[in-house]
Amino acid sequence: MISSESSLAAIDDSVLLVVDLQEKLFPLMQEQDVLLARVQMLMRAAETLDLPILVTEQYPSGLGRTLRALDGIGRQRRLEKTTFSCFGDEGVVAALRETRRRRLVLCGIEAHICVMQTALEALDAGWEVQVVEDAVASRLPHAAALGIARMRQAGAVTASAEGQIFEWLRRCDRPEFKSLLPLFKESR
Repeated sequence: MISSESSLAAIDDSVLLVVDLQEKLFPLMQEQDVLLARVQMLMRAAETLDLPILVTEQYPSGLGRTLRALDGIGRQRRLEKTTFSCFGDEGVVAALRETRRRRLVLCGIEAHICVMQTALEALDAGWEVQVVEDAVASRLPHAAALGIARMRQAGAVTASAEGQIFEWLRRCDRPEFKSLLPLFKESR
């Protein structure tokens, strides 16, 4: 019998992967305020729920470091890469394996390049992939939409940031629920 919870992202099975939110690339994105707020929301929830948080930086000497606005949120591990897909970098793949998780929750930029290639290769490698749709962006809105559509066609599941956090929680009587309530009030 299939569990009714089988398609939900469980806390003990998820890793949050924040892709390339960097100083020089971020200002070119659509809806920057929403993007940053949703990524911070996910990271704060992951911190509260003690989920692993991996943050990648694409060629940081050229694109700058991760946004300072993400500093200090959770016990994040930052990883440099030069491949578009995070799965093209041995260091990122090793860090993901070390988590001993099987569900990759993706957010970041650009939706149609690094996020999409990561999702496609993660699916090929046997990961379950959940893309947080309101926490990914591209320079051009149609490019983000095309990237999200392609990830869905390949088998990735999409969610909103708030929906993702409620999936992790699953219950309102969890002790962490009350501490996360301010995140939902801030996101309005």
